[in-house]
Amino acid sequence: MRTNLMLLNPIEQIKTQNLSIQIDTDEKRYFETDLTICEDETLSVDVCLELTLEHDASWNQTAVKKIKAHILNAYDSEECEDVELNDLERRQLARYLAENLNVKIN
Repeated sequence: MRTNLMLLNPIEQIKTQNLSIQIDTDEKRYFETDLTICEDETLSVDVCLELTLEHDASWNQTAVKKIKAHILNAYDSEECEDVELNDLERRQLARYLAENLNVKIN
């Protein structure tokens, strides 16, 4: 018996996952942090995020104005191994995260 499995590339796998994170900071303009996105999913990604923040004093709220993501590592929990990403995949994934990551600032 032959099974034909179509494996999704890392970017397609990330697109199917919940891209929401919550960050606790008192910073008002800029914040940088290393964290793991999608930690409980099949594919997790370690990233360094550079967040440009915008503080609204009248509402006492801080929102993310711009995200820059640097991909550090990706890990496949089903295969228990690191996912090798080439430079193009790293750039595409970083761009996708910068455009689609939902960041809530506390």
